[in-house]
Amino acid sequence: MKQFKLLLKSRWFVWGSVTFILFVLVGIIYPIIGSSDPFLRKGCPFEPPSSTHWLGTNSEGQDMFARLLYGLRASLFVGVAAGTSATAE
Repeated sequence: MKQFKLLLKSRWFVWGSVTFILFVLVGIIYPIIGSSDPFLRKGCPFEPPSSTHWLGTNSEGQDMFARLLYGLRASLFVGVAAGTSATAE
């Protein structure tokens, strides 16, 4: 408990923890609240960022923000699986 209190005094630990928790929550909640399919062609190719497509579209007209959040889920899964397997040995 004493060590945890020391960690909470570190700005970097708190900032990193909040960022990690935010990423995990977005990765879990996105399939529920996600407004678009990351593989669906919704716009014209290479649209600039707008209120409809926050990060614009790629060469196939797919929403880059939806693809980014979809990739976040896969990255979190791989990271947790790697950490779990490394710890289990």
